[in-house]
Amino acid sequence: MLNSNFWRQVYSETKTREPVPNRPNTFYPVPAFEIPFLLDATILSVRTFSTTARFTWKYAGYLSAVTRVSPGIPPTILERVTLPINRTQLVVFKKYISSYELIFEPFYWFASMGLEIWEYYGSDSATDLESSIELIKNTLNRLEEKVDDISTYP
Repeated sequence: MLNSNFWRQVYSETKTREPVPNRPNTFYPVPAFEIPFLLDATILSVRTFSTTARFTWKYAGYLSAVTRVSPGIPPTILERVTLPINRTQLVVFKKYISSYELIFEPFYWFASMGLEIWEYYGSDSATDLESSIELIKNTLNRLEEKVDDISTYP
């Protein structure tokens, strides 16, 4: 996954909130980003950015992988993650179906929001990633046990 040749940018957009007519200093929230095409990659890199974000704000909003069961019915959420503001996050979705839609809903207090999405199209290493995480957890547990054993020596 570290090879940049296997990543491609698939989406980039910035949106701003709009004023409510006849209501001074009142705004609609930044509208949701509905990615206008289906994705099939399980590994994404997602960046959010906002020049209007306060330094104390940590999160930008929710990114949801959705599918439409039937026309006229709201989309079914497969997975949902909270994205940090002004950061890039690696997002790994489980492979529920062959393709899905993405919807990003910024939190209502933002005046503007940018979203960039890259997909990883190399070998599907989601299972490799899960097994690597499991191996790291097991190794960490063994190390913790050894540290505990060492700390009991006089």
